Amino acid sequence: MLVATRGLGRDIMAADGAQTRALLAAGQEGQVEHFLAYPDGDNGIELEAFVCDVERFGTEELDLVTRRLMARRMTETCYGPDFGFFNIYWMDPSDGRIWQSRQFVSTLVGMVDFRLMTPESLSGTRQD
Repeated sequence: MLVATRGLGRDIMAADGAQTRALLAAGQEGQVEHFLAYPDGDNGIELEAFVCDVERFGTEELDLVTRRLMARRMTETCYGPDFGFFNIYWMDPSDGRIWQSRQFVSTLVGMVDFRLMTPESLSGTRQD
């Protein structure tokens, strides 16, 4: 889960997606609050609050270098007073681990793709 960025442009100083993370880990749908804190240009912080709908979007095969995973795809559609955004998460249905995601950073940066790289996903022989 994205919690902060640095050096991308309008960086996220802190993000609170704990409610989203709880729904994702449980594989449940629902509505949550999501908060993003940005620098305001005067050594302060501007807090953006969003209401988000978390939904299941089926399954999709992920290629994890040494194996393939049928991942649970979940989406998060967020609405705020000035703008909205959309995140996508590919979860391991057995343990709720986020293997891949596409998450919003800011209106300047846009979306950033993330992929979990672990010794488990990088070593050994491919098992299809």
